Amino acid sequence: NDLNAFLFMFHSRSQHYPGRLEPDVEKAMKEYAFRSVDIDSAKKNRYLPKDTVDLTKILACDDSVFIMEVDNGPIRSDANTYLILQTLNGDPEFRDRKFNSGDTVAQRYDAYTEFYRRGLKQWALHGLWVELGSSNYEYKTYRGLLNLVEFATDPVVSARAKMYMDLSMVEIAQISISGLRGGSKSRA
Repeated sequence: NDLNAFLFMFHSRSQHYPGRLEPDVEKAMKEYAFRSVDIDSAKKNRYLPKDTVDLTKILACDDSVFIMEVDNGPIRSDANTYLILQTLNGDPEFRDRKFNSGDTVAQRYDAYTEFYRRGLKQWALHGLWVELGSSNYEYKTYRGLLNLVEFATDPVVSARAKMYMDLSMVEIAQISISGLRGGSKSRA
């Protein structure tokens, strides 16, 4: 995750500090990032499907699918995958490159973008995530959410990630007394 943050901040088309990586270093980081998301679709994925075909099946469902997937996994783990795809999609050398599953970076990025556009909205409307206050998971979830807030370039995903973060902070403030969290501290 830390290596990816450097890529997000410093690659040649970054919205933050573009061009601070040597071209050969940037290419090596992108190759590594590509391999990290080129997961064989036959393997069981813990959260979101990693290939476009399976993710498209989820997107074909109505928005209630996002309510069922109110786990923090898509924010905690898959936000990083989305941001890697975003970075690779912006590079002509990677955009049309195929994964082992046969889909391209552009196709997978588009599917993930649609997932986060719809998902962030539905999670905000129907509950944040099930492990609010968990000392084991919450800090990991906020890392993913902060990365979406900071690095997502899609205007809808970016705006909704910021709003979702605001809701999360309101929830923390409401359940805390003098800075100490009350209530449950894991799965409700």
